[in-house]
Amino acid sequence: MPGLDNYKELYKGMSFKDIPEARKYLNFYALANKKELKLLKSSPKRLRYGCVFDCPFIVYITPDGDLPGVRVKTLKAKHTCDEAFENSRVDYYTIANYFKKKVQDDPKFKIKEMRVELKNTFNINVSYGKCKRAKRLILEKLDALEQGNRKFLRMYTCFQALKMGFREGLRPFIGLDGTFFKGKVKGQLLLAVDLDANNQAYPVAWAVVDKETKRTWTWFLDLLQRSLDLKDGEGITFMSDMQKGLIEAVQNVLPDSHHRFCVKHIEANWCKRWRTDEFKKLLWWSAWSSYEEDFKDQLKSIGELGKEAVESLLKYPPHAWCRAYFDTVCKNQKDENNFTESVNAWLVEARQKPIIKVLEEIRIKLMNQLREREEALRSWANDFSPHNLKFYNEYFKIANTSCYVDSNGDNGYEVREGTDKDIVNMVLKKCTCRGWDLTGIPCPHAIKSLQLKRLEPMNEIKWWYSKEAYLLTYKYKLQPVRGEKFWKVDPSQAMEPPELAKMAGRPKIKRTRQKDEAIKRQGEWAASRKGRVMTCNNYGESNHNARGCEKPPMAKRARQMLDI
Repeated sequence: MPGLDNYKELYKGMSFKDIPEARKYLNFYALANKKELKLLKSSPKRLRYGCVFDCPFIVYITPDGDLPGVRVKTLKAKHTCDEAFENSRVDYYTIANYFKKKVQDDPKFKIKEMRVELKNTFNINVSYGKCKRAKRLILEKLDALEQGNRKFLRMYTCFQALKMGFREGLRPFIGLDGTFFKGKVKGQLLLAVDLDANNQAYPVAWAVVDKETKRTWTWFLDLLQRSLDLKDGEGITFMSDMQKGLIEAVQNVLPDSHHRFCVKHIEANWCKRWRTDEFKKLLWWSAWSSYEEDFKDQLKSIGELGKEAVESLLKYPPHAWCRAYFDTVCKNQKDENNFTESVNAWLVEARQKPIIKVLEEIRIKLMNQLREREEALRSWANDFSPHNLKFYNEYFKIANTSCYVDSNGDNGYEVREGTDKDIVNMVLKKCTCRGWDLTGIPCPHAIKSLQLKRLEPMNEIKWWYSKEAYLLTYKYKLQPVRGEKFWKVDPSQAMEPPELAKMAGRPKIKRTRQKDEAIKRQGEWAASRKGRVMTCNNYGESNHNARGCEKPPMAKRARQMLDI
């Protein structure tokens, strides 16, 4: 109700549904006209207001015979008083109604911004406490239905346009993740995200649930299975952070699928005990090992630092986090789940809003994203995506500077790279380094072999990275819809909103970092201070600081010596 223009006028015979509606209108009238009214009479059937100052204004509202509702029976609408800087009619209910839409659209709308807008628009001074109560009222009653037999529990969304984009242009690789709502509404958002031909995150489906459990993940995966026609999961690969209940849910709903674990989360857990940089480096080198012999060498190096460290690491099954054991159908060698977390970050503002607003913002963001990404295709200089061409060019450079090939005259090629040798099979389109198998992009050994055979290596890049695949992914669009007041709500489907969480203090926005995770200070990345030896500034002595030092500071001591 910007400006409250519809509340500036009163006229004789004006009707209202009941006395509460009339009282609400008069409060808005007082605010819109910057006049302070006083209540002279109030009962279930009658209402009389006058002006606080010596002013002829008077309005009397009462039932009109047998007609429904109440009407303005007596009215002297002229004001001779000045504008009111303080106005008792502007209570926190009135403020809540005025700011309802703004707070719904942006729950972070600040109380001080509410006060400034009231001052600038209506020249009225409203206390901080009154605005705070108004905002709390909006958030508590947000999107609540006055009558409903059921309470909202969960909701799943997968648009037809996204289904078609997945089926026609995306690799069979899906990241799964869950994230909390950040507002007053309890619950979590479950996400299924794929990667397009340019390795950009592509949300496929999402759901609002009460908690992240085996039950809710099973429910979500069951619906995802039907939406994408995944059957028992054969040929599909999932990536997750090993959330509670998710591993079992994937095994039960999609038993033939592959399931990878994010190495970043393995690192966070494993490095609670094995926290040195050397252990972390060897962990990642183990994960990046693309063939079994290299993986075993890395484990041996870890074992030399600590035998128990290897035993602890192998509690996480290697087939779920080491590239040497990854499936090669999905043509994706990812071993971390950053792309789903990037979608969480993309939705961080939306996640602070009520459920309907969250779902609407996701829809609008995706509607725009589908259009923008299709338009971005015009900047492609080749038939393959820029991201993966950059990857291919790095391989091409290595092939022409570090690789040497020998052939048996058939389809076998022996390629030397430094002290290592790998075998390329042109018929099976495989290399013993597994780089070609895992990504679908010819590795340096394959490129060198193809050059010897006088074939164009770029022609062997998998179709998943092509312009055609990208176009098919973004060919289908989300259609625009009208505003909420035009939505048809079946009364039989009405339900109560979920419970609201009472939030104390300032809401937390940033994610919680691991204890030993790097933190950003003054534009540079620095390790955590935990474990550092404290040093005194007075004399450079360790295990205490200057505040706790028993000796006087050097400057003070020097002055004392001079005084002596």
